[in-house]
Amino acid sequence: MKRGFNIFSFLTRGYILHISAIIAIGLAMYFPGLDIILALIYIYLVWKEGSHCQRRLSQVEMAAVAVLWQLPGYVLAASILLPMESASQFSYYFIFMLELWDTPLLPLISMLPTWTLLGRPLYYYLMFGLVPALSLYYYTPVLLRNRLQSRSAGSI
Repeated sequence: MKRGFNIFSFLTRGYILHISAIIAIGLAMYFPGLDIILALIYIYLVWKEGSHCQRRLSQVEMAAVAVLWQLPGYVLAASILLPMESASQFSYYFIFMLELWDTPLLPLISMLPTWTLLGRPLYYYLMFGLVPALSLYYYTPVLLRNRLQSRSAGSI
C-alpha cells in the first residue's frame, strides 16, 4: 500500500506544480518577460521534482508517474490526432484545451519564428510534441542515473 501512496503523492505533486504553473503563467502573460521567466522556472522545478522522485521510486513507478502526470495531454492529443472529432460536439474545443494544458511552455514557444508547415503554424505541431517531451523530461533523471551507474560499474 505504501508504494501506491508514493506514486499517488508524487502524481499529486506533479499536478499541483503543473496547474499552478498554468495559473501563474496565464496571469503573467500580461507582464512582458515575466511569463518567460516563469516558464524557465517551471522547467527547473519539473527537473527538480523528477530528481526527487527518482530517489524514492523505482524506474517503473517513475515511468508511471511521468505518463500519468501528462495523461490529460495524451488524451487530448490523441483525440485530436485520431478521427474522434465526431465523438461529441465538445470535441471542437480539444485543441484549445490542449493549448491550455501546454500553457506553462507557451511563452517559450512564442519566441520561435512564425513558420508554417503543411498549412498550419509550427506551434500547432509543437503542442502535440510537448506532452511526451514533458514526460520524458520528468523521467530523464532516471536515465541519467542509470547511465552514470553503468559507467561507474564499467570502470571498476
